[in-house]
Amino acid sequence: MVPYLTVPFARHGRSAMRTPPVPGRTLIVEFVGLPGCGKTTVAEQVLPLLSARGVKCRGRRSPLRPWRTRLRGYVSTAVFHLRHPGPVTAGIASALTLTPRRLRRIPHALRMAGWARRLKQRRIGHHDLIVLDQGVVQDAWSLLLGASGETNRYLTQSIRASVGNAAVGLAYVYFDTDIDLAVSRIRSRPSESSRLDVMRDTEAREVLAAHHADLERYFTLAVQISGAPSCRVDASGPLKETTQRVLEFIVDALALERGQATASARRPEQ
Repeated sequence: MVPYLTVPFARHGRSAMRTPPVPGRTLIVEFVGLPGCGKTTVAEQVLPLLSARGVKCRGRRSPLRPWRTRLRGYVSTAVFHLRHPGPVTAGIASALTLTPRRLRRIPHALRMAGWARRLKQRRIGHHDLIVLDQGVVQDAWSLLLGASGETNRYLTQSIRASVGNAAVGLAYVYFDTDIDLAVSRIRSRPSESSRLDVMRDTEAREVLAAHHADLERYFTLAVQISGAPSCRVDASGPLKETTQRVLEFIVDALALERGQATASARRPEQ
C-alpha cells in the first residue's frame, strides 16, 4: 500500500475500525484544507481522469434537477430531520453559541446539518464516486471562521452525527499548505466566493492562523469516527504532481471500497 494511504484500525471500539466493503455503494471523497490550497482546482482536474478510467463520478455541483425532483428532496429532508433532530439541533446550537453572534451562521448551520441525510444514502444516483471540494468537515470549519474562544463542541457533535452514521463509503484527503501561500492563492481567485476574499491580507492571515489547528482536529476526528482511508498531500507543489497523488489515492480507496487489492499493492517492489 502506498505510504500516504492511511487506514485507521480499532483503538477505542468499533468506531475506529474501517468499515467492511459494501458492493454497490457510492464512495464520497472529501477534500479538506485551507481556502486557497487547491481543493476545487484538483477536483476539476481529477474528475475527467477518473471518468476516462470508467468510473461513474461527479463533483459537488450537480446539474439542476426538475422542480418535482427537488420538491421530493426537500420533503424527504424535512421528514428525515423530524425523525432525527440531532444534526439540526447541534447545528443551530453551534451557530447560536459562537461569538461574536451572527445571524448568517444559522442558514450555514442548517446546510451543514443536511449532510447527515445525504451521507445516510447508500447509493447516490448512479455514481460510484463523488468528489467533494467542500464537505461536512470543511463546512463545520467554515462556520467556525471568525469566531473567538475554544473549539465549539456542537460542531464536533455535528461531524459525529453526519460521519458516524454514514451509509456511503468515505475517504479523506488533506491538502497541506502554509498560510501565506493560501492567502496569495485566495487573492488570485477569479471571483469573491468567501468572506476571506474580501478581507485584507493581514486579517485573512490572522483568521486562518487562529483556526488552522481546528481544521486539522476536525479532519482527524472525521477519519477516526468513520474509519475511512485518508491521505495528506503537499499542495504547495506543482498542480500536476498534486493531482497525480490524489488520483492514485482515490483509485486505491475505490479498490479498498470494492474489496479489491489496491493498485499500489499490485505493483512489484522496487
